[in-house]
Amino acid sequence: RLPTRKASTLAQRPFTQEEYKRLLANADYPWREAIQIAWWTGMRKKDVFQLRWSEIKGDMIRKLPAKTARFRREVLIPIHPELQTILNAIKRKGEFVLTCSKNDYDRGFNELLKKTGITEDKSGTVNFNCLRNSFISRCDAAGIPRHAIRGIVGHVSDSQTDLYSHDETSARLIQSLPC
Repeated sequence: RLPTRKASTLAQRPFTQEEYKRLLANADYPWREAIQIAWWTGMRKKDVFQLRWSEIKGDMIRKLPAKTARFRREVLIPIHPELQTILNAIKRKGEFVLTCSKNDYDRGFNELLKKTGITEDKSGTVNFNCLRNSFISRCDAAGIPRHAIRGIVGHVSDSQTDLYSHDETSARLIQSLPC
């Protein structure tokens, strides 16, 4: 607990597909692109906005995430074809994929959440990092092995990745058990 932060008992929740579409429909540059990059990679906000063109190698992103840089643990993120289309459409204006000031990316997302009416609910709070929860949950639901997800997002253990996953698909397999 930090004295300057309001305490919350709610965990972060993933965005639904419908909420993702609402965010995109209401977002302008650079938020539209940042949301899409996070949706398809699970990267944190700082890493999305500090993504360099030189870190994109063919169909992979090779990045040293800011949060884990002290451990020198680089991640290798496959680029989904839809993300490749998005990246190809961004005009190159320097070394960074998204060009904006730190002030722009510090405050803009909360304004977008208010504009779209996306708020916390009983399942959790919402912020940019929820795109990371969404990515991990979607990967789990698609049956991607946990060790692969863990490597992409830079986690050390499955228990760390468990905090982000809200996969209902695997849990629903119980409903298909024989009588």
